[in-house]
Amino acid sequence: MSNHLICLEKHIFFAVVLNRLLVIPSAKVDYEFNRVLDIDHIKKCFIREVVVTFEEFAKNDDHVKKLKVIGVTMNMLKTVWMEDVKKPTYRTFTAKADEVMPERR
Repeated sequence: MSNHLICLEKHIFFAVVLNRLLVIPSAKVDYEFNRVLDIDHIKKCFIREVVVTFEEFAKNDDHVKKLKVIGVTMNMLKTVWMEDVKKPTYRTFTAKADEVMPERR
């Protein structure tokens, strides 16, 4: 997780420098970043809002309207894969390779 935190720190830094908003992925489909990031504390450190969760971002109609203007739509939140991130299954490379390339069997 330390590499992810270093990347997040860099993204937060550049969001501040470039006057952007960093949207943290939803805990429903990704890692629960609120376990390692104190988003409320980050918000207090800066004068403006730099980091928001996806749920907060989706509630803000202003951001959603701006995205729709440029052609980005936000439909229902869907998982990328059919696995519960809180209860991962053990998979080996060979099992996935056999699934993708059946001629290996």
